[in-house]
Amino acid sequence: MNNRGLIAGVVMFFVMFLSASLEAQIGASDPYSRFGVGSAFQMNNVRSLSMGHIAYGLRSNNNINFRNPASYTSFDSTSFLFEAGFAGSSLSLTTFEASEKSSAASVSHLLMGFPIFRWWRTSFGFVPSTATNYTVEDMVNTVNGNTLYRFSGDGGLNRVYMGHALRLGNYFSVGVNANYFFGTMNHIQRVEFPDSVEMLASEVKHDISVSDIAFDYGLQFHKKITKSIRLGIGATYAPKRLLTGEKEYLVRSYSGLGGVINYKDTVALALDDQANVQLPQGYGLGFTIEQNGKWLVGVDYEWKNWANTLSFDDSNPKANTFSVSLGGEYTPNRYYALTYWQKMDYRLGLRYAKTPLVFRNQQIDEFGITFGLGLPIKGLFLQGSKSKVNVGMELGRRGTLENDLLSETFVNFRLSVSIYEWWFMKRKFD
Repeated sequence: MNNRGLIAGVVMFFVMFLSASLEAQIGASDPYSRFGVGSAFQMNNVRSLSMGHIAYGLRSNNNINFRNPASYTSFDSTSFLFEAGFAGSSLSLTTFEASEKSSAASVSHLLMGFPIFRWWRTSFGFVPSTATNYTVEDMVNTVNGNTLYRFSGDGGLNRVYMGHALRLGNYFSVGVNANYFFGTMNHIQRVEFPDSVEMLASEVKHDISVSDIAFDYGLQFHKKITKSIRLGIGATYAPKRLLTGEKEYLVRSYSGLGGVINYKDTVALALDDQANVQLPQGYGLGFTIEQNGKWLVGVDYEWKNWANTLSFDDSNPKANTFSVSLGGEYTPNRYYALTYWQKMDYRLGLRYAKTPLVFRNQQIDEFGITFGLGLPIKGLFLQGSKSKVNVGMELGRRGTLENDLLSETFVNFRLSVSIYEWWFMKRKFD
């Protein structure tokens, strides 16, 4: 495939799937996404996600690691990288009284990366950031009869970024991502009285639209410590960010139950009010040790200051969060394999995290086990041997049944196509 054909195909692919991504947020129905800015979508390339989400010390010349922008300097000087990813999730919700299942699928990321100069690399792409998707009902018995509370919401935040990375000597790289966050989160709360035909129900609806820019920064140290072993150490920093937007607030009374609603009166209305959404200050630190082309192991630690952030009119308490990740990759014989199975990448990892959500004085935690494969593409239409199909899966749990809380068991599936194309090379024959 010539470069012009590839460029045209990449642009069409990017526009098509970006349009599709803006229409639907990723994520199955999750009651925990009701709070704050929604449930954070675990972001990065499928290779990273398959290794327990390690990212900060990770470098690769055929994968785009936007979790640490300093890693962009690992791109080859004559390469162009493009990656499109798809995500599917299945969620099982359990309480002491009931259980429920839901699922969803969508585009997970669209990334590009290429060199500018020998010491300068760049990347840009589209990535979902948070997802809001829930429907919750609660029946309360009072002296006046039953009262039914209905909560529902959808939407979330997306992110388009452009990142740059510079080499500082032989061993250090620094990088920055300029992120444009945008999206709308819709929340509806209804209160109904099933035992009374005279009492009017009420509906509170508020929509928050966000559109603003924020930055995050990265640093990496990378050096061979023996002839074949390389050490990578990475760190990231994201300052506390105040994203501005608009809020619409509407309160109405109505008669009817469930899907049959007859609105009676507007109690309150506020349009285009300013709304501020805060994203927390955060730090990340990680390291990797690898034998090039054979194996890699890595560990990550991340901390975020959620306790001192506010999200529009969210009054629920939040706590600082941390996560620990461990993962690795093994390739039996990348260069001289006799069979296809020997060229495949085998990945495994695990992670543990404390989320910012606090209910009944208990902070919600999360645990996941990940695994995946890197499948080399050996077709006739792609130049080079570094293009791959990556598949990954995560099995995990969030929450607990203690103190009458909610436990979630999730299965996340990831699939991506990573295209490595030679650029900036003069052809002797056409």
